[in-house]
Amino acid sequence: MEKVYPKTWEEYCEIDHRNPLAIEVQMPFIGRLKRYGDNVTEHYYSPAFEALAKLVELRDYYNGNWVPDWSETNTHKFVIERMYANEFNTGSTTMYPCILAFETAYKRDMFFENFKDLIEQAKELL
Repeated sequence: MEKVYPKTWEEYCEIDHRNPLAIEVQMPFIGRLKRYGDNVTEHYYSPAFEALAKLVELRDYYNGNWVPDWSETNTHKFVIERMYANEFNTGSTTMYPCILAFETAYKRDMFFENFKDLIEQAKELL
């Protein structure tokens, strides 16, 4: 069976059999977010942080078991990164860590197309 790649957070939650209003994540250097519906408990909270938490979960789903090895400088990782003018670039890198890194250009491009709105919301943290 071919893997289904969601195009929205809600689609992902349906595939993963979870409540789209329930988010719990701990991110080094950023903080902790625990949200269930309108009830938010946090160490640090902003809409950008919530968007980033969703993006990380979606990225991991798109990548499956693949995790970038940033010490391996001979292997390209396909990334979405924020540039100086607050615009986003899709490219590849071999050694500069990036939160939104993918195993293939195809997955990166599909992710960028599907989640531009969340990427824009998380811009200040990317």
